[in-house]
Amino acid sequence: MGFNVSKRQAIQALHERRFRHERRSGENKNLLETGEVTIEEAIRLLELTRGTEATSSPHHFDRSVDIWVLRPRGWYIKFYVVDLCWFISFHPSEEKL
Repeated sequence: MGFNVSKRQAIQALHERRFRHERRSGENKNLLETGEVTIEEAIRLLELTRGTEATSSPHHFDRSVDIWVLRPRGWYIKFYVVDLCWFISFHPSEEKL
């Protein structure tokens, strides 16, 4: 699935509150899950993301599912869509510029 379709699905999932968070071990870097990023802020960041700020790769459990990494305006957003939208990471980027 291409970037524009996946982005549109993620935005729609946020609008409709049809999303979940994938739990990971260690520090929780999903600020959408903790409430430090609101749904409205998340939607705005996704809307601002261009295709040049996005990459995808196959999920390691199911290679037919694309994992998307978006890097708009100093943020790191990682998600995939399977029935629902699953957010893995949603936090400011840790990359050194």
